[in-house]
Amino acid sequence: MLEKPAGLLKVIKEAINVERDGYHFYQTAAGKTKDVKGKTVFRSLAQDELDHSSVLEGLQHAIKTKTKFKFTRKGHGKKSAVRSKNPIFSAGFKSKIKEDHFELSALRIGQLLERNSMEFYSKHANRSKNRDLKALFNFLFEWEKDHLKALVQQERFLKGKL
Repeated sequence: MLEKPAGLLKVIKEAINVERDGYHFYQTAAGKTKDVKGKTVFRSLAQDELDHSSVLEGLQHAIKTKTKFKFTRKGHGKKSAVRSKNPIFSAGFKSKIKEDHFELSALRIGQLLERNSMEFYSKHANRSKNRDLKALFNFLFEWEKDHLKALVQQERFLKGKL
């Protein structure tokens, strides 16, 4: 059963590692892209991954110390630049990009990371019987889904399909 401490700690540790991998990837993408707006959004995605990790580390601490964990959405995900309706990359950048450019690769890899995260959180939300834990996994699923939508939209924008 997922709610047993040992099993849950294993799942939480895996989730933290997934979020840290996302953080490092988006930091790298921010460092390599030449577009200022792209840098801002990749950094924002990296910060979101840190926020996810922080929530999960709070849950991990609560389990280890046998204290109650209560998840609340308050304060999470409100400042993300990904939620902007504006494209990640500028129109000027779009006119310079070629199909094999780094930024397109970064968007595609980011999509894979987000899909994997969504699958992970969905699976564990469905397995959980604890209401707060289910809410946390569902919240993280939705947050990753927002990231995926933005990344897909931006790939389409750069390829001229929007």
